[in-house]
Amino acid sequence: MSAIIRLFAGVGILAIACVGILSYVLFTPHSTDMNTFRFTVKQGDTIFYIADGLADAGLISSDLFFRLGWRVEGGGIIQEGTYTIPKSVSLHTLYRMFRSGPDRTEISIRIIEGWTTQQIAEYLAETRRTHDDDFLQAVKNDWKREYPFLPGLLAGNPLEGYLFPDTYRIFEDSSNEAIIRKMLDNFSAKVTGDMRLEAKTQELSLHEIVILASIIEREVTGKQERGMVSDIFRRRISIGMPLQADSTINYVSGKKDAQARYADLEIDSPYNTYKYRGLPPGPIANPGLESLNAALHPIPNRYLYFLTSPDGKAHFSKTFDEHKEKKFKYLQQTRTR
Repeated sequence: MSAIIRLFAGVGILAIACVGILSYVLFTPHSTDMNTFRFTVKQGDTIFYIADGLADAGLISSDLFFRLGWRVEGGGIIQEGTYTIPKSVSLHTLYRMFRSGPDRTEISIRIIEGWTTQQIAEYLAETRRTHDDDFLQAVKNDWKREYPFLPGLLAGNPLEGYLFPDTYRIFEDSSNEAIIRKMLDNFSAKVTGDMRLEAKTQELSLHEIVILASIIEREVTGKQERGMVSDIFRRRISIGMPLQADSTINYVSGKKDAQARYADLEIDSPYNTYKYRGLPPGPIANPGLESLNAALHPIPNRYLYFLTSPDGKAHFSKTFDEHKEKKFKYLQQTRTR
């Protein structure tokens, strides 16, 4: 009988010792260092990946203890986001932080009409102190599964034209995927079912409307001018005339000239609308609602040519000779000043 009592007593002492060790591991601060470390948990990160990252950052002493302690405390979902973690944190406090999620700061971002995906990536990288390559990589995900209105993936920037320009409130540590979803959701809401039906009635796909709108966006600024240019481009296509849009040349060359250089007109690309007839294969920018409406609702006119002077004003011509005169007046002379 005494042997049994001694056995139970030994087990009890061992249990108390284990509880004591566990409490020490869970509640004792990792260090006395009061500095903090910014640690990011991304969607899809596993407990193993997170534990390794914490250990590499010096926030925990053992990735194994972190994983075991997480199970002992009930496990659960580790909220994604960027955490500001004191290096003196205990495992227990760290688990509470991960369950409740980071303290998140909201910021406002403004995506300008006519920006390319590259420009959006650069702006977000500067605003959020991240890398623009991260955003450009996220753009290449298979978004068509979530957004069936998107066209088939195009090489380069597959979401060009569909990242809707607007002012957005986002968390400073929002993932690139979350930001892209906001823009695509906004596109889906702003480009209504009636607009898509109107495009179909005109025997145009939504993608063709977005392409046309993106060119209009980069060519002219006024509401009236957008509608007139839409009509000019449509008539050029109908008579087999190239669009001859300098903005599509700039999309390929990366230049920002108001008028394409002669050497650039020889670029062999389907986006060279001097060399290839019809619309280019994809949008050249992300158009706003005004340009999308202009693409859907052209304003009839008798002009076939136009140019935009350096002051942003559009000048229209009925004949090529008249167009050449205005090019000399508004563009050539401006260059020589």
